[in-house]
Amino acid sequence: MESKNFATVFVFMLLASLMASCQGSGGDDPNTATLVLNGQVTETKVDWQSTKGGALLDIARFMEGVGGRFLPINMDTGIVAQYGKRIGFASNGYAYGMVQVQLCPMEPACKEDGGRLWAPLGFLGQVLNGTVTVDEAKRQIVVNATPALGIGDVVPEAQGVASALEGSGYQVQQGDICLSNAVEICAAGYSPNANANNAGFPYLCIQAPLPPDAAHAILPVQFAYSLREDEGLVVIGRTPPTCDYYSYRSYFLNICLSGVNPFDRQKIYTQLGDPINAYNIQDDMFYGNPSGAKVEPYESFFVLVSTADRQLYEDVRAAVSQAGLDPNKVLLDIMDPNLIRLGNDDFADMMNFLHRFSNPKDKDAGQVYTHRPTLEVLRLTPNTPRTADFLTPYAPRKRGSGTNEEQYRAALDSLRQAILEEYGGTNRIEELPTYVWMAKSGAEAIDAVEDVLGETRDTLYLKSGLFRFGADTRVLAYGINRTATGKSVYNNVSCYGAQYING
Repeated sequence: MESKNFATVFVFMLLASLMASCQGSGGDDPNTATLVLNGQVTETKVDWQSTKGGALLDIARFMEGVGGRFLPINMDTGIVAQYGKRIGFASNGYAYGMVQVQLCPMEPACKEDGGRLWAPLGFLGQVLNGTVTVDEAKRQIVVNATPALGIGDVVPEAQGVASALEGSGYQVQQGDICLSNAVEICAAGYSPNANANNAGFPYLCIQAPLPPDAAHAILPVQFAYSLREDEGLVVIGRTPPTCDYYSYRSYFLNICLSGVNPFDRQKIYTQLGDPINAYNIQDDMFYGNPSGAKVEPYESFFVLVSTADRQLYEDVRAAVSQAGLDPNKVLLDIMDPNLIRLGNDDFADMMNFLHRFSNPKDKDAGQVYTHRPTLEVLRLTPNTPRTADFLTPYAPRKRGSGTNEEQYRAALDSLRQAILEEYGGTNRIEELPTYVWMAKSGAEAIDAVEDVLGETRDTLYLKSGLFRFGADTRVLAYGINRTATGKSVYNNVSCYGAQYING
């Protein structure tokens, strides 16, 4: 009797062990495959699905296996993935996601299924700057990826600054700054409009890494970010090549208007103060030590701190010095805590950081710069949260000069009459009224909850009345050439679609 019982128990334990072994390997599931990364077989198993549009992978398991980061978008409505500096995002069911703020076809669209989020191979390949394929015969997920860029790979000085900050009690994460296309962002469904984009002119925006303790992303778009009151972003690198204009500025992007999930948000997109630009970059107010050396306007090393917290700003200056660099080259972009609801919860206001760059003198150098800006982006989070010592925002510059241009009135009237005589014989002429546009800025726009389309106080905007642009329509704009008179750096005229304000 004792021998029989022993044999029964032994057989049962052996069978249980074999079953557990099979379950752990995923060997019996045809839709579980081994991850092969750059020719190396890993221990990671990734589930996948076959659909009419192509294969979908369990993105959480996949990103863990390749050494990246994945977070769902609020309520599992989409995906965010980061690999080195590269960040991609997509909403479930959308035809396009974005990687490095460039359109990425979602073939098939990402989705939530069985409590997990699933992403297409093409999207994952773009995030890794490589390729991802499924070898069904070998039951392998085959990944060929370029090495992830780390801190210091674009701007070597960033590594020393980051190391010093880690030593002084900060968690340092890298993001990136990317060329963006407002029309594509709108067309893909990630913005309600195209921000009255200046067609043909580059806009670069920061993609910030999500907070280190985040459980999900608040919004799909990762060029929108939130910050705790004691956090900040650091941009480190070199100013652009010689051009007509560039600027750096943090923006208030949107506000949460509801207390119930999913949250109702309203786009406002107004700057949080005057930009740092090529013409004021040596102004005393942007420097901790105005009597020291300052940043040269073009192709010059600088560090820019975007924060509300004085302690973080001082710690960055100290870290720059510890890294053997000049702390006098540290510029300050103040986020006004009176205008923003800071924090990383779902009710926080979202921000954006915009870098404009217009009309480079050397077009080839300009293309090289916009393709890979000589900049790195760091997110700083104190290891121990603290109450911020808020910085005092700068007083805004006056936009008016106090003088008018009535002396040009007669010449302008004569020009108008000449145009009417030249074109009036065979054409129906409609004279469109013009208005001051996007006059509200900062607190005024936020209080009005009005979308001012990423305006900047560095320019003045005029718009005409609406008109239909037919096949034989011609638009003629005339006025004073203020670039020729030295009152402006450049001026331009754009036609916009009325519904989406796309240029």
